[in-house]
Amino acid sequence: MQNDGDLITHNGGIAGHAALMSSTADGSKTLPAPLNYVDDPAMSLAVPFQRAMQRLVHEVFGAGTSQ
Repeated sequence: MQNDGDLITHNGGIAGHAALMSSTADGSKTLPAPLNYVDDPAMSLAVPFQRAMQRLVHEVFGAGTSQ
């Protein structure tokens, strides 16, 4: 679990599945993000998914989050 100021994040997964969660410290806003993926480096969506997640977190939680 990571606490980025007022935003708490956590991730985890097993082969083929992953989950990311972001929440305000008081729990008033929570963003769960389940993901299915292919475990093949040639087909990896890790970087595009991380970029999309950063944009979504910024949109949901505001300007105080990284983009």
